[in-house]
Amino acid sequence: MAVERVQSTKQRHKGVVWGVFIRPQFRGCGLGDMLMNMLFAQCEGMIEELRLTVAETNEAARRLYLRAGFSDFGFERRSLKIDNYYVAEHHMMRQL
Repeated sequence: MAVERVQSTKQRHKGVVWGVFIRPQFRGCGLGDMLMNMLFAQCEGMIEELRLTVAETNEAARRLYLRAGFSDFGFERRSLKIDNYYVAEHHMMRQL
């Protein structure tokens, strides 16, 4: 998991979360919640708002983000194209 701070002067208060992955054998034991809390602690005082996207089909990740306090601010129907198949994504944000 990583956070990239937006570099634009007027948007430097935002960070983009990407690369969140938990190996299948470690899912369901609270590791995702712990990682989110660690992320929030690391960003405190440097970033005011975190944003991320999650595929509509990834319900487990979406539940994690909702539990962590993220909320939807947009929905993109054809966000990703994999071969000839489109994947919709939820755009989510959380203020710190």
